[in-house]
This record gives sequence, structure tokens and C-alpha cells, in this order.
Amino acid sequence: MKLVEIDQIISENPKKVYDIFYKYCFGHQENSVQIISYLIDNYIPKVYMDDDNNLIIPFNITRDEDKLAHHPFLHECSYQAFQIRFGKNTDWTSKDSMMLDRRLKIFILVAKHFSNVFNEYKYLNGYGYTAIQMIALKFDPDIFIYYPLYFQEFVKKNIIDRYNLLEALPKIKKTIDWGTLPPKINDFSIYTNNLVEYS
Repeated sequence: MKLVEIDQIISENPKKVYDIFYKYCFGHQENSVQIISYLIDNYIPKVYMDDDNNLIIPFNITRDEDKLAHHPFLHECSYQAFQIRFGKNTDWTSKDSMMLDRRLKIFILVAKHFSNVFNEYKYLNGYGYTAIQMIALKFDPDIFIYYPLYFQEFVKKNIIDRYNLLEALPKIKKTIDWGTLPPKINDFSIYTNNLVEYS
């Protein structure tokens, strides 16, 4: 898909932003990063509070609205980025590794755009978790050291240090009835409620 085609599709049906995002956010196509970047720059507004003090999350379809809905943009990209299992022998020239690298770059684009709602009470996925809770469930320090340096630097500054991610990891709980549960929202150093920041 070319950028001019995106404009045409969205001009005919603005809701197609949602479909295009989920077609390209996994990094399978060589131009996935460019497509997601274009959507963010031109069609996906940032999260904001409206005049009636309602939190407005663009293109967010909850499971109450549609039981088969995708997870929110930030949550899906967080999961996809942190569930990867790189190792010291990762071949970065392989087709699969290049696809995964695109996935990491897409995560950074989305993370920057949604940086104010990583741990927002009102921005939850289908399991009822914030994006930072999803990252905590998938984050493995022993594997993280094999991620590309640019990704490590971004995550350290914007997630590990900002939210005290490593300190929250021991609060993950394994239960018989509910499986593995993430740290609570307020176990992280920062959380928001209607974009008001608490620590």
C-alpha cells in the first residue's frame, strides 16, 4: 500500500484507520514503519480530555463495544515488542529478524504518541490492564540485553526509569484461578487517571 492510497481509503471511510493500523503494526510488510508513522502523523490524534472532562482515546474500541475487538494500539504494540525472544545468536540479517526490528520501531512510534497513557486507569486492554502492566508481564531482563541498543536506550529512559519497572516486577503474582497477574497500577512509580499524573 502506498501513502496516496491510504489517503484515498480514509477519505472514503475514516474508520479504516483502525483496519490499516492493525494490518501494518506487526511489521510484516517492508513499509510497515512508514505506514504507521504516516497514520500517527496524519490521522491518529493524541489522547485528550474533551470540554466535558471525558477522556477521548482515538480509535479505541472496547470489548464492551465489540467482544472481538483488537487490544488498543499501545497495548498491542507493547505486547508485540516485549514478547520477542532475542538471543546472543540472533541473526539480524534474517527476514524474520528484520520484521521483528520493524515491530520494535513501530512500538517506539506508538509509545511516543501515547506517552501520556502508559499507566492510565481509563485506558485498558481486553484483560483490564494498562500498557505498562502488559509490558511488566512480558519483560525479561535476561532477554532484554539482546534487544537492539536503540530500543534498549528508549525503553530504559521512557519506561524502566520513568515507571520504576524493575522494582515493580517482583509484584507479579502467579495464581491458580487467574494465571499470572501483573503488578497493580499503583505499584509503578507513576500512574494517571483522566491524564492527571500521580506518583
